Amino acid sequence: MTISDKIKEIRRNNNLTQDEFADKLMISRQTVSKWENNQASPDLENIRIICEIFHVTPNDLFEIYDDENSKNKRDLQQNIKKIKGLFISLGIAFLALTGLFIWLFVNPSNKEIIVLERYSFIGIFCIFVGIIIVILLILIGFSLRKLAKQKNKN
Repeated sequence: MTISDKIKEIRRNNNLTQDEFADKLMISRQTVSKWENNQASPDLENIRIICEIFHVTPNDLFEIYDDENSKNKRDLQQNIKKIKGLFISLGIAFLALTGLFIWLFVNPSNKEIIVLERYSFIGIFCIFVGIIIVILLILIGFSLRKLAKQKNKN
């Protein structure tokens, strides 16, 4: 995305016309039009004012990153958050399977005695599948962390 696109996006996100945007920056509407049509670029003072008024950073405005890996680091952090969410979901599913297992093994007539019911193998199978899924996800998580560390070193 070019700076002209970013300026247009900032203006539209703030529901401003080119005239209103120009008034806030104390410049002409024609200047804003030239910026948005990529015929000119704002000078440093106007960039500073845009950043201050609309709460953006010059890095956001120009899509400059501190170093070559910054964008990759942000993507990695987002992926780690997704993985954490997956583990939380998996934990909830595991608890549900554990509840199902207990329910299948408890004799309804006497809740203190655990007796194998005829459908107990379904519970055992569910727990077995749940444990395998948990182990696989843990292994995948370790692999992803190892890859992330390798990428950060490079």
